[in-house]
Amino acid sequence: MKPKIHLIIVHPRKDSFNYGLYSAAEQYLQKARFNTVTSDLYDMHKNHHPAIKPYGDPLFKNNHTKIKQEQTKIKSSQITLIQFPLYWCSIPGLLKNYIDTVWESKFDFGCGRNVMLSITTLGKKEDFNRHSLLGTIEKITYPTELAFKSVGYTILPHYIAYGVTEKSPEALEKTKHSFVKHLAKNLKDFI
Repeated sequence: MKPKIHLIIVHPRKDSFNYGLYSAAEQYLQKARFNTVTSDLYDMHKNHHPAIKPYGDPLFKNNHTKIKQEQTKIKSSQITLIQFPLYWCSIPGLLKNYIDTVWESKFDFGCGRNVMLSITTLGKKEDFNRHSLLGTIEKITYPTELAFKSVGYTILPHYIAYGVTEKSPEALEKTKHSFVKHLAKNLKDFI
């Protein structure tokens, strides 16, 4: 039986390129007969976004049922695929909030889980190097990787879509196809 994949999408707009990558991944995974479960963080927080109510997240605060639902998604999945844009050389605050709340210290992570990050950037690939102000993409992703490694996850190769706002619609479609090829290559051992 193929493993379950937990898809986490972190973008406020359903017409965004991040949603396009998420949709391409979901379609490929379903066609390849993977079982999937999704956590759409902005959809979950549409009326309770921390930017609207910054002093507490009513969706998760004291909402043990919602936390347990998300933990069940994590526990039942062998692979977590997180789709998000790079914000100020880091993960979006809503994703950090989710990790801090759902991956709480008492949560039994278990071993044998895998994580893949799929990240979009405004900067071009050449903007991310050891001589640039931004540094390398590996340096930027390291804290997130470390967090997952510290609870027993194996890090699968990330997919980085560079300079997405500068790309033509045709180039964006090619990027989606490239992402699907990346998934097929890096998930073949799970099929």
